[in-house]
This record gives sequence, structure tokens and C-alpha cells, in this order.
Amino acid sequence: MVVSPGIGKAATTVADKATTTTAKTASKEQVGRFDAAMAKPDQGGAAASSAAGPANRSVAAAGNAAPAGGGRKPPKRERKGGAGASASSESLPSPLQGTVLKVAVEQGAAVSEGDLICVIEAMKMENEIAAHRAGKVTSLNVSEGAAVSSGDVLAVIE
Repeated sequence: MVVSPGIGKAATTVADKATTTTAKTASKEQVGRFDAAMAKPDQGGAAASSAAGPANRSVAAAGNAAPAGGGRKPPKRERKGGAGASASSESLPSPLQGTVLKVAVEQGAAVSEGDLICVIEAMKMENEIAAHRAGKVTSLNVSEGAAVSSGDVLAVIE
């Protein structure tokens, strides 16, 4: 603490206040990393930093705002077609493997896009399968209690 003449014991510098605040808010792990990184070479600093492992070598980079990996984000991946049902096809494939709990439509029923076709249970989760297009259900290939695999045709909507 630096004391200005004539002011008394209560005066401190801005640097002393910042050090006190930082020490109060820093966790024990952060302080340990700081101590290992700031060790002087004559006190075994090189040995301490190599023994501490690669996590302690990046202490200087941890304070910077730049993201890891040189500051560049990886490019976004584009989706490839063919994985899900498309509005142009008439068949409605099962998106997952499971057991049919409920069939909400009958063969010959008119449905609109988004109407519930059936409910499939997979891993104790109920998944609602909706119509991918508007039309008439010409073929219904599932019944309650039946097991379905991923890609099986549940219904054909024309």
C-alpha cells in the first residue's frame, strides 16, 4: 500500500485496490495457475511450468478475448437431402426405430400437412409423426403395438 504524505493510512493507490479486488474474486485454481506461470526461472519456473502440463502454458492466452483455434470459426455444414421425408414424395418414412403406440388416422382419410398420423415410442419417449403433405391416406402400413425400424414406410399420402 502506498501512502501519500499528509493523507494518512486510509489512502491507497488504484493499483492496490485492483490487486485486492482481483485476489478476492479469483478462484483457487486460477491463483494456482497464475503462480505457476509467473514463477521466476531461478526459482525453478521452467520446471514448474513443464511439470504443470499444457493447461498452465496457455494462461496468457486465457485472458484474451479471441476464441481458441486462431480466432476463426469452422464453416457451417450444409444439410444433404434424402435423410427426411420431403413434400414431393408420397411415402411417409419412419424417422426412428420404436413401437407404435397410437395410430391417429385410418386408411382413406383426408389429411392436411402437419396432421398427426401416429405416435411412436422410442427409449421411453413418445414421438408424434405428422403428415408431411396434404392429401388422402391411400396406404397405412402400421398398427398399434407394431415395431418399426428407421426408414420403414408408415403411410402413403397421395
